[in-house]
Amino acid sequence: MSLLQMVEQLFQEETSENDPEDSVVVPEIHCPFSIQKLAVLHGLINPLTSPLDDRELYVQTIHIIERMCAI
Repeated sequence: MSLLQMVEQLFQEETSENDPEDSVVVPEIHCPFSIQKLAVLHGLINPLTSPLDDRELYVQTIHIIERMCAI
């Protein structure tokens, strides 16, 4: 058995023993933006091409969302 197979087996054993009550279930939430507003937001904020660091990008995104909600 290779090292990779051993790690996969350990992972499967570990995950199969988890109690469902120990896991976190995140409910889906409805996006309050229309498809058009969401497309505008995606066009304005692109984390892959932005020169901003994560914190600045987060703050900028919040400001844009606040302005878009006011429209």
